[in-house]
Amino acid sequence: MIMTNWMQEARWCGMPHAARRKGGVQIERAYFRREFEGCTAERLTLKLTAVDRYRLYINGVPAHAGPARGDRYRQFVDTIDLTPFLSDGINILAAVVTSYVPPEAIRKIPEETDEPSPGPVAIMSRAGGALLLAFCPERPELSSHEPGWKICADNSVTFKRNIASGFTAPTEILDMSRYPAGWDMAGFDDSAWLTPDLLWPAANNFYGELPPFPLHERPIPLLYHERRDFERAMPPQTVPARTHTALILDAGELLCGYFHATTEGGTGAKLTFTYAESYVGEDGHKADRSDPGGVIIGKSDTLLPSGGVSAFDRQEMLAMRFVRIDIETADEPVTLIEAHMLTAGYPLEAITRIEPAEPWMGALWDISLRTLRRCMFETYMDCPYYEQLQYTQDSRLQMLFTYRVSGDTRMALRTIEDYHASLLPEGIMQSRYPCQITQVIEPFALHWIFMLEDYYWQTADLDTIRRYRPSMDAVLGWFERRLTRDGLVGRLAYWPFLDWVDGWPYGDPPAALEEGGVASVFSMVYAMALDAAARLTRATGRPGTADEYTARADAVRAAVNQYCYSEERDVYLDGPGREELSQHAQIFAVLSGCASSEQAKSILTRALDDEAMARCTFTMQYYFFRALESAGMYERTRELWDPYISLLSQNLTTIPEWLTEPRSDCHAWGALALYEFPAHLLGVRPDAPGWELIRIEPQAQWLPSLSGSVVTPKGVVTAAYARTEKGIRLHGASPEGVPLKLCANSRERLLPTGGTFDETL
Repeated sequence: MIMTNWMQEARWCGMPHAARRKGGVQIERAYFRREFEGCTAERLTLKLTAVDRYRLYINGVPAHAGPARGDRYRQFVDTIDLTPFLSDGINILAAVVTSYVPPEAIRKIPEETDEPSPGPVAIMSRAGGALLLAFCPERPELSSHEPGWKICADNSVTFKRNIASGFTAPTEILDMSRYPAGWDMAGFDDSAWLTPDLLWPAANNFYGELPPFPLHERPIPLLYHERRDFERAMPPQTVPARTHTALILDAGELLCGYFHATTEGGTGAKLTFTYAESYVGEDGHKADRSDPGGVIIGKSDTLLPSGGVSAFDRQEMLAMRFVRIDIETADEPVTLIEAHMLTAGYPLEAITRIEPAEPWMGALWDISLRTLRRCMFETYMDCPYYEQLQYTQDSRLQMLFTYRVSGDTRMALRTIEDYHASLLPEGIMQSRYPCQITQVIEPFALHWIFMLEDYYWQTADLDTIRRYRPSMDAVLGWFERRLTRDGLVGRLAYWPFLDWVDGWPYGDPPAALEEGGVASVFSMVYAMALDAAARLTRATGRPGTADEYTARADAVRAAVNQYCYSEERDVYLDGPGREELSQHAQIFAVLSGCASSEQAKSILTRALDDEAMARCTFTMQYYFFRALESAGMYERTRELWDPYISLLSQNLTTIPEWLTEPRSDCHAWGALALYEFPAHLLGVRPDAPGWELIRIEPQAQWLPSLSGSVVTPKGVVTAAYARTEKGIRLHGASPEGVPLKLCANSRERLLPTGGTFDETL
């Protein structure tokens, strides 16, 4: 916990104990408001956090939502500029705060009860009730520890378990007859509201005892919030009394944010909002995502109007492209005045641009970029519709994509810290974090080490690597303890997931599930992680540890070659003595150095051509590309783009989780184009940590030409190549003063000071 002066003064506030909800475990929501005199010329900021979630309104206008998702020892504080929202005279600070329920407090598993789910799994609730902490540096009297704040329990919302996706927020049923309409505006009568209780101080005491929610400044920028109207025009819809009808809204693309609808009249009516990524067939099959011949099914919320003007504002972020609005009226007609989304997400600035050499490239770049953006919120996310969870293997790829598109490392650094914070006492990291429910997919922890090395190559930041060396050693030590007498990684204790391969139960290689449970690929990935750790520890001044890691990696490679390579079949088996073959084993045999350079071409050719082998899905394509590159076979990556190209005919606006029968239509592990196009097709990548030496080496020789601009920490590189009779012409400009290496046709040219270039190699 980093102490600052304002934390010494600030205190939490919440519902008076006597007014807390009774009758068992329940989600609690409360409204906080503070009236004050202000003016448009005044500059005000607010340091704000809540348990567990808040949405902030200034004079009725949505200003922000948060806080950034933390954990037991990290309660993040947002710093919000109130200035753009202020008016002359009376102003209203207003916050809706929702407190969820820890999973251990639920008496039955969700499948057996109608009780609400604990809340979004990515939000680590601590059952504190709806709590708020606010501090205004310019005007401390507006802070939550000072008089003037009012609080009211929300009795207008009923929460139900979200059947469509139990990982995300529960369904909300808003009864407007019990809603304090106008509570976020000046002139509202709050005389019946309560004065919140003052609770814990924000800071730890003199004895080093931490408060219940240790505060940390938000490590990433505030999210953007932008209004988006639906593409399908929706003039006011008046539905007569005693009528049941429905209409469908189309946003034109998958969006993330907060759904809003306004109605007038309709006492006794019921409006159900169902949010979906796509149309689906009656059998649940997904084909053309915008085909109205299908149906809209998914998550839903309900508004119960009470006459007059009613407004539904969803309080938790959701993902959707389509909204089906079912309207049932009673004895009074209802008018649906308008509906829109307040979109929200990480403010990713896309600087890198690729000029597509073929039409599919531009379309694939666009949906890949949208996919990455929709999977960046307060953490990286696997899929914004179903889970909103940050998984290690997924996030490692998302970090690489972010570096190449924007050069931004802030989310990456927070992600590295998240997994460090997830380390269990036995030395293994959790596979998704922050998360209410502890989950371990042991191989995912090895991808955290790859994250560290990627970050080092992007930044040359050795201090960060030094900070995380102990956690790296803990993970590698955990795997060392799992080695069998034969020197292979043995049966894993939790979930041996690798890839969503057709025919693999739960994504597990069959070899990992049989007696002994030895799957060769996990030993290969372990060897790769040892090699990466050796490079990082050597760079940070620990050559002895590096030598130890290298020796352990060599021993694992020897064991893999002894027990998992079939000389007769010239292929790596999925486990000792196994008959099953997979692309994965061949790919990681190459990447781990188990396979020799001569073997690499042979086994990868078979991996491409033998359709009987278990096939990689989108999550493993990055590694397939790297193996082909390592073997000097990059020209064969062209055929690996065909599954991506096939998506374009399905009216998808993002990359799905996998190709065949995907659950989610948005999963950023498939946004490979964001990395591959600039780093390998165009060929702009670092040749030294921190981009202290820039390399341009186009590898897509199946393209006659390509051009673009690529962001680096040193500045933007513009580059183009074209095949000519004399060779490969490379021209463009790179940052002045940074050495540049141009490579093509097995030739190199070094430009010691970078700058403009026009060379034929």
